[in-house]
Amino acid sequence: MIRCRPHIRFPSLLAGLALVSTQMLLGFDGMRDAPLSPSYVQAEPTVMEQAPILLVNYCAGCHQAGRSGIDLDGVVDRRALRRDRHIWDKVLAVLHAEYMPPTKAPQPSAADRQLLIRWIEEQFASLQSDRDCRLVVRRLSRQEYANAVRDLLGALWQAPGDFPADDTEWDLAPALPVLPASVQPHYEAAADRVLAAVDFDAQLATGDADPQQGAQAFLAAVARRAYRGQVPADETARLAAIIDNAAGAGRAPADGLRAALREVLLSPRFLFCIEQRADAESTSSSSTVSEYELAARLATFLWRSVPDEALLQLADQGRLRTQLAEETRRMLHDPRAAAPARDFAGAWLVLDQVDAGYQLPVELRRAMRQETESVVAYIIEQDRNVLELIDADYTFLNEALATHYGITGVRGTEMRRVSVAGTPRGGLVTQGSFLTQTGTVGYASPVQRGKWIMTNLLGTPPPPPPPEVLNGFFQPFKGSGPASLHKVLAQHRALSSCAQCHAQIDGLGLALADFDGTGTWRPQPEAEELAVLPDGETLHNVTELKSYLLERRELFLRALGGKLLYHALGRKLQERDRPAVEHVAARVLPEPRFGNLLREVIGSTSFQRRVWEP
Repeated sequence: MIRCRPHIRFPSLLAGLALVSTQMLLGFDGMRDAPLSPSYVQAEPTVMEQAPILLVNYCAGCHQAGRSGIDLDGVVDRRALRRDRHIWDKVLAVLHAEYMPPTKAPQPSAADRQLLIRWIEEQFASLQSDRDCRLVVRRLSRQEYANAVRDLLGALWQAPGDFPADDTEWDLAPALPVLPASVQPHYEAAADRVLAAVDFDAQLATGDADPQQGAQAFLAAVARRAYRGQVPADETARLAAIIDNAAGAGRAPADGLRAALREVLLSPRFLFCIEQRADAESTSSSSTVSEYELAARLATFLWRSVPDEALLQLADQGRLRTQLAEETRRMLHDPRAAAPARDFAGAWLVLDQVDAGYQLPVELRRAMRQETESVVAYIIEQDRNVLELIDADYTFLNEALATHYGITGVRGTEMRRVSVAGTPRGGLVTQGSFLTQTGTVGYASPVQRGKWIMTNLLGTPPPPPPPEVLNGFFQPFKGSGPASLHKVLAQHRALSSCAQCHAQIDGLGLALADFDGTGTWRPQPEAEELAVLPDGETLHNVTELKSYLLERRELFLRALGGKLLYHALGRKLQERDRPAVEHVAARVLPEPRFGNLLREVIGSTSFQRRVWEP
């Protein structure tokens, strides 16, 4: 695609460790006695390739994983420099002053130091060109493309294995983007396959108008929706001319229509979500998305598709923003909303990791995922209280999963709503989709379970552990039973460097000790010692855990609202989105039904305003 200038993506510092020697993997402590060459920079790599390697060699030992006040984790590219300019200003200052690395640490050569300084300064200079970019663009995902051609032409299409991977990031562009040459043939083949599945002769024959006029009308209707309501006059004329030229050459109207629609399906106006970009200095009114952009955002969020005619007519009249509540309800009751609801569940709850050890039969793993998807979809479709995700008295089961859970009276392969009142089940933390992500047949990890709860349900992910902690600390205790595991966790929490995080992590995970790594309920004798949470509370079982989470419902609503906003915008949330997330949580706290949460997300400043940085 067209961008303001080449956008170089560098490996993360952690991934970049693979580029250096085994001695470098140990950090500064392991590097002190390592023989150093005059320069790690070779003649072959470019400056763009050299800089991340130098950062790994001389900085990563201290400036990663929360070890200092300045972390250089993550992707090192212009997006990171733009987002964390204050950090890189400090890096530049200490490099100039030669304050870093510390005197006892390996030192870069003068050439290496100057190379790093030059690289950072060049990146800062390149950010100036962003001011000339007026568009923010993202290529359609595979599912969005499939849904769009289904809704536009009634064609069922599934991405082949070699179809381009999803373009998950929004990017800046100075003008209408173009497809990279490497993916163009794939989209041409997809357009041909889609159009071959549609009988245009039959469609034109059933209309009342003249076939030539019918072809033009059909083309105009499809282009209007494919381009999300914004079809420039010159594009309308260009597409119409294709049908007219075909007729002039003696070809049937259906042939001309097919040729024109191929142009639509290959147009960047269809293949990319495109929005006008706002500047950082923009006023509130000029930063608000247009009615057509709002229609596109709604359709992408709720249907993973293009807007329908009802949305576009409201946008034509300038009335969509005033009728958001009514349109949201209408769109949620449309069958097209069902699949995106399940997609949201999968993305939020990491359902592609269900039984990552592949210890269970395929049909059981599938049922575990479907259980969670069905519960989330049920709450969405029925506009129920989202706190039922923590402590519902029902779930969705089929015979295989019910048998695995020890629940009787369920027959057949179909998932159906089942009461679990009076059982340990109910809520996400009792579902196999979660429990199997954090264990194997012989071992369930309280640490991984606690981390999952903190990250996905409370929105307070713990920082990554120091690398040396991961070197087989728990390996001897796998499969040795809960009692031994509790002891080693207690020893772990006794370490001052670990206690601050692990009191919270372990306390949440140990409350689920009665569920084994396959999600089966296996009551265990109460441990002699449980983790005392930082607030002084101790959780003995899953019932107390669910009560603990419900007492912290505002944290849960903030986490869920943030995940939903992320899903709605199709981009990672930034610091400037924090007020919107907090506002959403506060607004829905008195009545946390899903419809209220959804309306607040759609009405939030982040959803309603333009993006001025990707």
